[in-house]
Amino acid sequence: MKHLITFTFALSLTACASFNFSEEQWQQAVQAKITEWDLQKTSRIRAGQLRSFSNLGEHFVVIRAGVNRPYLIQFNNRCHELEWAQKIKATDHLNAGFDSIYFGKTPQMGCRVKHIYSLTREQDIALQNLEQQAAEHQDGDTKSS
Repeated sequence: MKHLITFTFALSLTACASFNFSEEQWQQAVQAKITEWDLQKTSRIRAGQLRSFSNLGEHFVVIRAGVNRPYLIQFNNRCHELEWAQKIKATDHLNAGFDSIYFGKTPQMGCRVKHIYSLTREQDIALQNLEQQAAEHQDGDTKSS
C-alpha cells in the first residue's frame, strides 16, 4: 500500500510538472481573457525601454515598458522565434498593423504586431499564471477521478 501511495504521488507530480499548453490552448486561453476583461485595442504605444517580456504561446507576448506598463501584444502570424527568445527589440513607438518586434541576438525576421492591449499589473500576473492554473485544474480533475 505504501508503494502505491508513493507511485500515485510521483505520478501526479510528473503530470503537473510536464503539463504544457499547446498553441491552440494558449490562443483560446488568452482570447478568453481578452473577452472576459473586455480589453480595448490601442493603435499605438510608447514602448521606450523594454524591461522584460513573457511569451504566451507563439501568437501573444506580454511586454513590460517602464514602471507598471504591461501590454499584451498579438501577432499577425505565429512567431516561431518567441519560444527560445532571450532578448527583445522594438522601436520606441509600436504601431499595431505596421511595426514588428524582434527577438534574439541576431533577429532575422520580426513578428508583425496585429493588436496591442493595455494591461493592469494584476492582468499581467493572471496571464503569466494561465498555464500553471490549468495544470492545477487538470491535477484536481485527476485526483477527483
